Amino acid sequence: MSEAATVPATVQAASAAAALSEPALAWFATVRERALQAFVAHGFPTTSSEDWRYTDLRDTARRIADYLSRPVPPATANSYSALLERLGVLDDLHGPALILSDGTLAVDPATAPVMAGLTLSALSAAQPAARTALAERITAATEGDGALAALNTALLRQGLVVDVAAGAELEAPVYIVCTTTTEGAPQNRILIHLRRGSRATIVEHHLGLTAAVSNTKTDVLCEPDSTLVYVKLQEDSPAATHLASQRVRLEGGARARLLHLDLGAQLARNDLHVSLDGTGAEVSANGLFFADAARHLDNHTRIEHHAAHTVSQELYRGVVSERGRGVFNGKVIVHAGANGTDAKLTNQNLLLSDTAEVDTKPELEIYADEVRCSHGATTGQLDAGAIFYLRSRGIEEAQARRMLIASFVREILRNLPDAALEAHVARRLAARLPELDEAAETP
Repeated sequence: MSEAATVPATVQAASAAAALSEPALAWFATVRERALQAFVAHGFPTTSSEDWRYTDLRDTARRIADYLSRPVPPATANSYSALLERLGVLDDLHGPALILSDGTLAVDPATAPVMAGLTLSALSAAQPAARTALAERITAATEGDGALAALNTALLRQGLVVDVAAGAELEAPVYIVCTTTTEGAPQNRILIHLRRGSRATIVEHHLGLTAAVSNTKTDVLCEPDSTLVYVKLQEDSPAATHLASQRVRLEGGARARLLHLDLGAQLARNDLHVSLDGTGAEVSANGLFFADAARHLDNHTRIEHHAAHTVSQELYRGVVSERGRGVFNGKVIVHAGANGTDAKLTNQNLLLSDTAEVDTKPELEIYADEVRCSHGATTGQLDAGAIFYLRSRGIEEAQARRMLIASFVREILRNLPDAALEAHVARRLAARLPELDEAAETP
């Protein structure tokens, strides 16, 4: 059998095995089959597509086929406690912690700490009355997000549903850890629903331990006047491949503050799609990616204004050193009828070596009137003039460099909703970037 035929055949067999492994998801069979057909028809994206011009998944496709052809290993008994110990910030966050380990829930969500207004459940435990809406949400995300979303749906074994009741204000963050303890191709699915007038903070932390190829899809629905703070922290193994996307829908008056931090994996691709569907909806999206060694980190964002008087503010920053490569493609679309839109898109990149590389492409499409929109990108090395100025004030060159890098990074890290989490990220950055070893203390 040719390599081109091997991948679809392997995915078909794995999809059938996933369905058999979770009988409680029998109601999901039609959604799964449609997704499988879509993936088989189109296969993995290739560099001939403009959206995948800089990220080649041929080796990733081979690895996924290899992993899927192997028997699924049993869950590691001590993975949950070991991860909690390694994470080191959960005690300070004081919220419920859920772990998706190798694509399955390591613990029953019902055993998580109780918080007023919060319901956590496995997708397989969905009540009959909720199944139609969940199936429709997953189908819409699968059809709108391409081949990787279809692959995720076709291979889905379990999923996590986070539901915040109308008017509820969660007292602590909900912490979701996606991890790998074996070399495989886990498909994580997270569905988040903030009902009218609710407020919540959700941290999605990817902390893989192996050379796995993870594929995570997060679907967020914010009803009118709800407020979401969402953090995605990617710290997968240096040998891992990380594929992820988030689809966020904001209804009238809803507000979302989104923060993406890409620090790990050998190859990572993250797609963020935000749809402002109701009048007065607002989103701020900030990101930081750090590509050292030979890491390849690719961030694509798409923010669509469908309603009048909606606001989006987007700032992504990249720090690239050694032979690392960063990719950023941001697109803002103001659709007809979205009059009064206010949108700003900025990408700024810092190159710390002559062999570092960044490819950036900010885009803006406007089909409405009376809007305020701007976009731009900059890529360069540390400002020699700023270094000279600091040295003229008696600061040594190494310290001057630390101060400038810390300032560049800190503007993004200040958006983290928790001081313990900010300190955790600063420590991880300092461990990888010697020039930033005093970032936590630098003003």
